[in-house]
Amino acid sequence: QESRGLGDVYKRQKQRLMDSNAFSSPINSSVQENLIKVIGIGSGGCGIVRFIRQVRLENISFATYDANVIALDKYEDIFMEIQFSKILFIIAYMDEVIGMETIPVIARVAKELNVTTVGILIIPPSYDTTDGKILEQNKSIKNVMQYTDSLQIIHGKSIVSSLGADFNIQNIINQHVLTIIGDIMNIITRNNMVAMDFADINWALKGGGLGFVSSGIGKGRKRIENAIQDALKLPLCDGLDISEAKRLLLNFTYGKEENVSLLKDMDTIKHFIETMSFVETTFGFERGSNNISENAVKVTVVASGFEKNEK
Repeated sequence: QESRGLGDVYKRQKQRLMDSNAFSSPINSSVQENLIKVIGIGSGGCGIVRFIRQVRLENISFATYDANVIALDKYEDIFMEIQFSKILFIIAYMDEVIGMETIPVIARVAKELNVTTVGILIIPPSYDTTDGKILEQNKSIKNVMQYTDSLQIIHGKSIVSSLGADFNIQNIINQHVLTIIGDIMNIITRNNMVAMDFADINWALKGGGLGFVSSGIGKGRKRIENAIQDALKLPLCDGLDISEAKRLLLNFTYGKEENVSLLKDMDTIKHFIETMSFVETTFGFERGSNNISENAVKVTVVASGFEKNEK
């Protein structure tokens, strides 16, 4: 198995950069068609799926379950829904019993099919955080983590404490879930300057446990450092310390500028990663995005392997 140690990754990516064949081709559209499946559970999860559908992302298919799949014996339906998928996102709210009971059911089917499963669990600001409820929450989260490869937890109270109650919290949650799914899809399917593909994403997520996906924009002379800092200050990360992750994937996206000093940027990234010497890391680059201004860079961070501290 290919090592993910910093030295090996740095040498491999530098060689790719200097190779004239470093530019990868996008995945064939016929293969992409059902590459990612997004399932919403309960009224909250279904609402987020409806929001994402309006954006009309390509190569993603959707399903919703607003009733308990255990009671409805939906095993065959679930099997048919996800059998050709590579990555499955399951979205649910902590305060809806249907979501907490259904995520493990769907994730078990996905495991049989070797589909990488990412649970996105939203804990609303109104969720009761008395001692008894926290214990119940941790038990439920542990059960979900047992069957999903990666679990992303979005804490509504963290959003409120960071941004204030005047913001539309649901809209922020919707946008964040959309960003998680969209950024991962982009990494898999776009032309990369230093090849990053499904295998890299799968490495970061498969069996990764508690984690997060975030992105940030950096400008100016220290655009790499600024982009990483912007990605890690997101309140939805809920205080997770990036240095405590066991796996870290970084994907940098540039605009249409002609001269990108990637070798210099790679040295900056190497320096950042060296501060987390025990974290397994991989990184890649892509250019030509219409959404990134000149002399700016966007970073997508996929981190996993955080420990869950139970109370």
